Amino acid sequence: MSLAGIAVTVTLAILGSQEHAPSASTQGLLAFVAVVSQAGATWLFSSLGRPDPALADRAVSRLYRAAAWAQGLTRELQDLFENRRTPSETHIRLGQVSVKSSFLADEIIAAIEDWDTFAPSAVAKTGALDAVPNPLQPSTGDPSD
Repeated sequence: MSLAGIAVTVTLAILGSQEHAPSASTQGLLAFVAVVSQAGATWLFSSLGRPDPALADRAVSRLYRAAAWAQGLTRELQDLFENRRTPSETHIRLGQVSVKSSFLADEIIAAIEDWDTFAPSAVAKTGALDAVPNPLQPSTGDPSD
């Protein structure tokens, strides 16, 4: 759009400087096309850099799903703790819990990525995902763990 406006403006300048300049109506039409092209380019570029609210909606939706997964995992872990099972049953249930917790982590990471697309400064202020300590790794005794 912007290039079209510039091209029409340059064409108008070149045609206007010739011995036999185009008629006033032709010059007016070219000027109108240039103005419309420049206005269109301005409108197109005005939304550049503005975050899409749909990304925030999607991130919040992911967080609600993650909360539901976390509640389900809590109930399942409480049941595993409170009710005796055979080692085989316990092993199977722990495998299921592991898979569900993996889905939970994926939803949270996807929500963070949505926010990173929507508002990268907010994610940058809170730190990198790699900087979050893994609570399942054994502690080294370092107070920063």
